[in-house]
Amino acid sequence: MCVCAYIPQGHAPLEDEILRNCWNGNSDGAGYCFAADGKIEIRKPFFRLKDLVKSFKADYGRFSGQSPFVLHFRYATHGKKNKINTHPHLLQNGQVALVHNGVLSIDPPHAGISDTVYFCETVLTHRPKEQLMDDSGFKSILETIIGDYNKFILMDNEGNVSIVNEAKGMWDGEIWWSNKGYLP
Repeated sequence: MCVCAYIPQGHAPLEDEILRNCWNGNSDGAGYCFAADGKIEIRKPFFRLKDLVKSFKADYGRFSGQSPFVLHFRYATHGKKNKINTHPHLLQNGQVALVHNGVLSIDPPHAGISDTVYFCETVLTHRPKEQLMDDSGFKSILETIIGDYNKFILMDNEGNVSIVNEAKGMWDGEIWWSNKGYLP
């Protein structure tokens, strides 16, 4: 199963070992996002760990004081191993980014796309930014729709973060993880 993480603004950088642990079980494409100058910056796809580490360290060193970071390491259950299916995914004309951990109970009509891409295209694409980032109403609806074993992290272009099914993941200090995939 994939692993994703929310790292708050200003947090110390992740150790290489943690990135390697995440990669070892989830090497079907990795990506991350952060907010800068009112835009979401997405870096993906990474199909080699050394490329991810180099890019992540450079961006983290430059932007971690200004923005939280959201990481995703993919374990492909649906769809091809390509850029389209690698997380994060953009919604609302690039105003919101989403990463997903779990397997959604839907079968995409095209063999090439993932369950997450299909869910974004059919359920989330027309939702306004304010609704996607709402930690009260729509978040609880999403939790019901996706079920207990799925988690989303959403980040908007201002660096605000919402975690759907947060209680199903875990906090390790200030970092939220979707599961224990970051541990050795």
